[in-house]
Amino acid sequence: MISYKKINILDLRVTPEYILNNKDKEFYIKSPIIMYKIKDAHIHLIINKNSDSHNLFLNMCGYIDRLFKIRDIPVNLIIDNNIIVNHTDTSKFYDENSKLTSKGNFKKEGKAVCSFTCKNGEFNLSQILLIK
Repeated sequence: MISYKKINILDLRVTPEYILNNKDKEFYIKSPIIMYKIKDAHIHLIINKNSDSHNLFLNMCGYIDRLFKIRDIPVNLIIDNNIIVNHTDTSKFYDENSKLTSKGNFKKEGKAVCSFTCKNGEFNLSQILLIK
């Protein structure tokens, strides 16, 4: 897992299988502490425009978005200054006490830190941890 702050965008590559790699390895991107809302199969990470860390995170995600668009892969990574992350059956949800919980028991909105990968022009949630 690599924090968004430590990612060098010049090391990002999209493989022929449309997987985002850092240099030659697939990696997990770790978000800053951020507000979120769960909508259907997506988590919307809400960017605070007054936060330097959120703006850096948004710019990095925007660069990833462009990497896929250059290859004519349809993407919906950023909508209205929200980062869109898909959650799947393998995504892990942790409550405020760092205890694994089910998706159904997870709060529909709040503050969290999450990690995700990028494949086929989509961010896919690995894990999300609620922050008090």
